[in-house]
Amino acid sequence: MAQTFLFKARNPGGQKVKGYIQADSEREAIGSLLQHGYAVTHCSAVRGEPSVFEPKVPLKELAVMCRQLGSFVRTGIPIVEALKTVRRYMNHERLKNVLGLVIADLSAGEPLADSFDRHGRLFPPFFIKMLRVAEETGNLRQSFTVLADHFQKEYQLRKKIRRVLTYPAAVTVFALIMIHSLIMLALPAFIGIYGKTGSSLPWITRALLDYRAFLDRHAFAALAVPLIAFPFLAKWVSTLRKNKQFDEFILRVPVAGKIHRKLAVYRFSKTLRDAYAGGVPIDRAMQIASEAANNRAIAEAADRAREKIQSGASIAEALKESHVFPNMLISMMHAVEESGDIDSPLADVAEFNRFELEQDMEQFISFIEPSLMIAVGLVVGFVVIGIVLPLYEGMLLIE
Repeated sequence: MAQTFLFKARNPGGQKVKGYIQADSEREAIGSLLQHGYAVTHCSAVRGEPSVFEPKVPLKELAVMCRQLGSFVRTGIPIVEALKTVRRYMNHERLKNVLGLVIADLSAGEPLADSFDRHGRLFPPFFIKMLRVAEETGNLRQSFTVLADHFQKEYQLRKKIRRVLTYPAAVTVFALIMIHSLIMLALPAFIGIYGKTGSSLPWITRALLDYRAFLDRHAFAALAVPLIAFPFLAKWVSTLRKNKQFDEFILRVPVAGKIHRKLAVYRFSKTLRDAYAGGVPIDRAMQIASEAANNRAIAEAADRAREKIQSGASIAEALKESHVFPNMLISMMHAVEESGDIDSPLADVAEFNRFELEQDMEQFISFIEPSLMIAVGLVVGFVVIGIVLPLYEGMLLIE
C-alpha cells in the first residue's frame, strides 16, 4: 500500500526543495527521486493527518496553471511539452518543483492523474479526480478549462469572505489594544490621585486594578500561554471540523450558520456543475461535489441522495429526502431535470446560489458593523467609568 513520504533534496538545478511523494517504501521513494535527478538529503514517512499549517498550492496559481495548460492542449501541444512550458515561466517555486517531478513521471509512462496524486497533499481532491476522469474520457482540454474556471471562482469567493471578516477582526484587535492601553497606561496615572481623595474605590475600579496587577505579576505567562496553546487549539479545531455533530451545530448557529449553509450549498452546486461539464457521470459528480461542500452533515446527505439516484430516484427527489438542502435548490433541480438539459441549468443553479451567498454576506456585514461598534463602546465606556468614577466621588466628598 502506497505511503506518503516527506523529502528534502536538491533539484537538478542545485536548489533546495521540499515536498511529498507517494511510494510503497522509503527505498522506492528515494529511488524515484534519484531517477528524476534529485539529490535526496532526507526522506521519511508521514504518519497521521497533515499539519493544520501545511501549505497548499494557492488557488490563484492553480487557476493560472490550468488555464495555461488548457490553452496549450487545445492547440494540439502534447501534455508533457505543455507542462514544460508552463513550468519554465512559473514563479511559485513549490509548484514548479512538483511539476518537474510530474513531467518526469509522465516521461516514464505514468498517467497524469497518478503523477499529480503522488503530491496529493498539495492539491485539492477535486483537481485529482477531474484529471482522472479526463484521462478516462479523453477530454483533457475541456477539463483544464473547467478546472481553471472552478479555481478562479473559488479564489474570488475566498477573497470576498476574507474581506467580510477583515473589518470585524480589525475592529476587535483595535478595541483590545485601546482597552489594554487604558488599563496599563492611563490607569496607573490615576492611582496616586485615588489615594488622595479619601473615598473607597468602586467595584469597577477595583476590578480593573486587580486585572492590571494580575498582568503585572504574570506578564510572561499572559504572552506565552496563548502562543503555546494556539497550535494545539488549531489542531483541536481541525479535528473537530471532521465531526458530523460539530458541522450540524455550525448549521444551527444564528446568522453565521445560515451563511455557512449557503456557502456549502454553493460549493456543492458549483462543483456538481463543473464535474458534470468536465464529462463526469452525474452520480460520480455528486460524490465529488459532496466532498467539496466542506461540511460533513451536507456531504453525508449528498451521499445518501446519490445512492437514491443510483436506485432510480430523480435528483430533486433524492435531495428533498435528505432534509438538508434548501427548497429553492430542490425546486431548481426539479426544473433542470424537467428541461432535459442538465449542463446549462446547473450553471444557473450555481450562479443563483452564489448570488444568495453574497447577499447574505452583505447583510452580515450590515449587521455586524453596528453591533461591533456598540460592543466596543460598552467595553470602553466600562473602562473609562472605572477610571473616572473614583475621581468624581472624591470631588463630591471634598465639596
